[in-house]
Amino acid sequence: MAENDETLEHLRIDPKVIQFVQNQQIIKYLRSIDKRLNAVEARGIPFDRSKLFNRKTLAAGESATVYYYNVRPLVAFIWYVGCSWFPKTHYNWTIDNVLREKVERIYGYPSAPMSQPFKLAKPLIAKDNIRWVAYNNDDEPHVFDVYHDGILHSPEVAKQLGGAR
Repeated sequence: MAENDETLEHLRIDPKVIQFVQNQQIIKYLRSIDKRLNAVEARGIPFDRSKLFNRKTLAAGESATVYYYNVRPLVAFIWYVGCSWFPKTHYNWTIDNVLREKVERIYGYPSAPMSQPFKLAKPLIAKDNIRWVAYNNDDEPHVFDVYHDGILHSPEVAKQLGGAR
């Protein structure tokens, strides 16, 4: 029996070696997870489904925010835009608190701007927020609809794609 104990004593591995091997396996596993996460991040995250579309009824002479999306801490690449429009009305469309356009037209397919929005040739970039304020200067109430869709990226990926400084 003592002979077997002596043989086993020679087979013992230093715990530091075992720890080193385990650490290498953990590092390899974490790198594979990081690689998969980077692949997902490069594809981007779709806009929050609850933020794609918003509708608001405004009485004659009223104005109000119809659409607002705070995209922080991510960067939004806006690819699709849709809005309804009526004579004697307009929107102020701002991106990152800067007026993008005073909108006095329909964006998207005229009879269905929400289901067939306008596809932009290149995305608009929002690093902070997207806001549409509607102004109803008509004598009648109107229902204002706004649709936005796109992809969200981390600032690091957005920078690589040319969408962030």
